[in-house]
Amino acid sequence: MNRIVKALIERPQVIEETAGREDPRFGWLLDALGDALLSASELLRIQDDLQLQRLRESYLATITAPEWNRAMSKTENRTAASSGWWTVMAAGTSGRFGLTAPQDGSGVELIALFTGREKDTKVLVYDPALGTVSEITGGPHCGLSSNGLCFEGSCHGCLPYEVYDRKKNISGIKCECSHEAG
Repeated sequence: MNRIVKALIERPQVIEETAGREDPRFGWLLDALGDALLSASELLRIQDDLQLQRLRESYLATITAPEWNRAMSKTENRTAASSGWWTVMAAGTSGRFGLTAPQDGSGVELIALFTGREKDTKVLVYDPALGTVSEITGGPHCGLSSNGLCFEGSCHGCLPYEVYDRKKNISGIKCECSHEAG
């Protein structure tokens, strides 16, 4: 479970502050979300660990509501299990746009943001409990997408699948080959 998604859903006005800006980076999100994102002790750990400075360059992608709706329509009622990683959108108070973020079904509180662009999108994950950073590239065939659109992937058959997270009451998009979906 991405702690950023939870914090943004609880504070959609923060999303409105991103209007007209470049995709918000971790540092900006940390300032805007405060202790909803990291406790004082977790923040100290990040400031003192050089490895965790990689988080500063990670981001969430801004997307308009029509762009997200178009991406969701491409799932064509295909569904995938809420396991692994997928992309969700947290909407701002106006409903006109939102921020996309990586989400997972592990139940572990993590902080996850995107790195790279388009076909090279990866997820940078910080585990506050362990103080570790790892990079997720997606499934064996299909990568992750910051805008919800799937690229062909290594199997040349990646398709968008809708994932519904019952715990958060939020839908997302997972890119998988038809033989991987489940």
